[in-house]
Amino acid sequence: MDSKQFGKHGEGLAADFLKKEGYEILGRNYRKRGGEIDIIAFDPSHREIVFVEVKSRRNRAFGGPEEAISDQKIRKMAETAELWLSENGKEKEEWRVDLIGIESSRHGKYEIAHWTNIS
Repeated sequence: MDSKQFGKHGEGLAADFLKKEGYEILGRNYRKRGGEIDIIAFDPSHREIVFVEVKSRRNRAFGGPEEAISDQKIRKMAETAELWLSENGKEKEEWRVDLIGIESSRHGKYEIAHWTNIS
């Protein structure tokens, strides 16, 4: 599996994880004005729309998923999130930006970590 396929696979694992946690998936791979959001979900426990960045890693040679997102990327995600909210008539809704890290481990298993409200 090449790196692009691995990333898409990680996004699928992240979406499945969120569903199991009770989130509703509202959209995936939203792109606007140079910004991208991997997953858009609704967190019913906090009544918030969640814009999720997914970082997948085969190993920690280049650091963990949590180290792979810059402040600039978070700002761009927030700008893109505001566009999505506007386009969908949800400007007054509560929202946040989350990060989900997917790390492959031995034996074909994956470890999933979820960081909430990283902005």
